[in-house]
Amino acid sequence: MSKAVVLDFDGVIVDSNRLKRESFFALFPRTEEAASVVGAILSQQWRQSRIEILREAINRLNLGREGEIDALVAAYAGRYNEKVQRGIAGMGLIPGVGEWLAELAQRYLLYLNSGTYEPALHESIERLNIARRFLAAYGGPAGKVENLRKIFAHRSIRAEETAFVGDGAEDRDAARECGCWFVGVGNEFNGWREEEFPVVGGLGAALPVIDGFSLKNPGENDQSQNYRRGLHR
Repeated sequence: MSKAVVLDFDGVIVDSNRLKRESFFALFPRTEEAASVVGAILSQQWRQSRIEILREAINRLNLGREGEIDALVAAYAGRYNEKVQRGIAGMGLIPGVGEWLAELAQRYLLYLNSGTYEPALHESIERLNIARRFLAAYGGPAGKVENLRKIFAHRSIRAEETAFVGDGAEDRDAARECGCWFVGVGNEFNGWREEEFPVVGGLGAALPVIDGFSLKNPGENDQSQNYRRGLHR
């Protein structure tokens, strides 16, 4: 069985993918040009940090003069965070997640690995009253692979003892690169159905899959082979 479970935040803990996307549009003038620019940036750079996305939008829309951009980006980022935090607090956890987190925390070493800006991630889980469930919560600007390695080092956890539950290609790819087991949460954004890894409808359905993962055989050092073994269990 797995020793540690790592969870993504958006789409796994809170149904916030659409909220975060729409919050970018809400910051800018409601014009066809602004909608087109923001949409193009998000389609190309959705997994980039909010700061990078906002800076690119502000530059393309010519909203600030040279020397003002950094302050403008900071102001927009503050407004974005306020809007998102209010939205997350209003929607709360995905139904059932509170109970499933409590169960996971009793049986596994439980961590968060999110692309969300790390201070904002900590703010969200404090507001949702779930911070106590996790041994640590890691976010951006570090990437998912870097955060997984921090998790391994935190309690001397081996990759093959770790299951990562996420809903994004970055989650899947990080698990593959690091040699973790991976469970995908299917939704309208990723379109996952029949994949090379287990796909479930939510965290509750992921629990029996995680319980069924076996440790890598002694002497088996190929991470990609370990990943493939896990996918088909």
